[in-house]
Amino acid sequence: MKKFIALLFSVILCFSVIAIAGCSANDGKDGADGKDGVNGTDGTDGEDGKSAYELYVENNPSYTGDESQFIKDLADGKLESEHRYNIISYGRELAGEAMVGTVNYTGGAVALRSGVVKFDKPAVMPLTENAEWEIHIGGILSETDKSAQLLTSSYKSELGRIYLGVCAEKNIIYLGVNIGGYYLNYCWNVPGATIKSSHEYTVRYGEGVYTLSIDGGDGVPFNTVNANQSNSVSVTSPQTASNDLTEKIKAVTGEEYFSFISIGADKFESTCSLGYLDFTTSSIYNYKNLSRHPLYGKTVYHLGSSISYGSANGGVSFAEQIAELTGSKLVKETVSGTTLSSVKENSYVARYAKLKFDDNPAYLVLQLSTNDFSQGIEAGTVSAEISSWDEIETRTLSGAIEYIIACTREFSPSTKVLIYTCSVKQSWGHRSKYSSYINTQLKQIQAKWGIEVADLFNKQTLNTGWMDDDIHPTGAQYANLFTPVFINKMVECLNK
Repeated sequence: MKKFIALLFSVILCFSVIAIAGCSANDGKDGADGKDGVNGTDGTDGEDGKSAYELYVENNPSYTGDESQFIKDLADGKLESEHRYNIISYGRELAGEAMVGTVNYTGGAVALRSGVVKFDKPAVMPLTENAEWEIHIGGILSETDKSAQLLTSSYKSELGRIYLGVCAEKNIIYLGVNIGGYYLNYCWNVPGATIKSSHEYTVRYGEGVYTLSIDGGDGVPFNTVNANQSNSVSVTSPQTASNDLTEKIKAVTGEEYFSFISIGADKFESTCSLGYLDFTTSSIYNYKNLSRHPLYGKTVYHLGSSISYGSANGGVSFAEQIAELTGSKLVKETVSGTTLSSVKENSYVARYAKLKFDDNPAYLVLQLSTNDFSQGIEAGTVSAEISSWDEIETRTLSGAIEYIIACTREFSPSTKVLIYTCSVKQSWGHRSKYSSYINTQLKQIQAKWGIEVADLFNKQTLNTGWMDDDIHPTGAQYANLFTPVFINKMVECLNK
């Protein structure tokens, strides 16, 4: 062992001497430079890269945000292709807070008793082109016979509320919206016994149609429509009924989205036992969560006769419903029985002078009066040239319309003129003349002046029959047809 240690010491000592000797030696001369290598061939040019924002817009052409908005939307999760909201899971997990009534966890279900539960996070439901969503509910939808709003967009304010309701007494489950104090309900016929026992439900929106399936069965479209649970009419076209409901929802929200925020609502509390409740939706990337309606604060002038006045509804028409729903301001110059033409006393032309345009109203809503047709007023012709307002003959129907348009262009250029045609029954004696004028001279006026037309006469809609007579709407018909059409048309005009 001693020999081995001595040998190892000798080796280390030798290496140390060599290293010291190497450090003290002079540097050797540099060697000659080597030859240059051969140049490589040029690489091919790469394609210009695209940012994530550019790629997203390319694949989603309807997206309107700029790049900074895109980054924000991405961070907020709005650009996900699918969203899921779990409100009740496993009958014991509730993503919400009881505002009214009681909530118990029993028998594998969340049980509400005359309750209202506000969700921790609103479920945003898209109605954009190609939008899809499903609501999945498992359990007993109602344990009473009375109407309850199982899902709502507002648990306090009734005006403009969107809801999914149930009524075991009337054997219906329904989607609806409140306009002008009228609950407009789109209903599926479901036995009350089914509603009051445990089942699995899927409410679906896809390809523009709303359907309901129970226990995994086929989805069925709406069966009936009613106002305030009365005046029920059968649905003859599921697509038309769905379009009507979607148009109403867009009118009250001012955009192509709505949100469910609660189970139950004031006056429509829920008594139910649910094992699960969740929502699955397609992208919500254009959702803005508006704090107020786009028409809020806008001034709208109304010039018309009995239909604009609301003669069959105590003097309340779509004008008041629009103002109440959107927060817009209204000025009504409406007198029953009057004509556009200046031939008759107290005509539209004469009363137009009463309207003051100093505050530059956003819109002038002009009724194509039925009285000009029933009172034999000459239609006149539409000239090719745009004339000054003081050169237009106002004794004819077309002349009176052009005069009002020309005056508005002169004295309030920013005011948009919106002419509307009236929805009348087939039995009205002057329907043929009215139709002919709409489809000829009114179209010529529209093309000449570039005005907006809300053509209720030719609109494809569910025939509810909610009319007082051949031409005058009831309050429910204003809410059902006039008000949503006008609001959506005005919102559309804001972007022009």
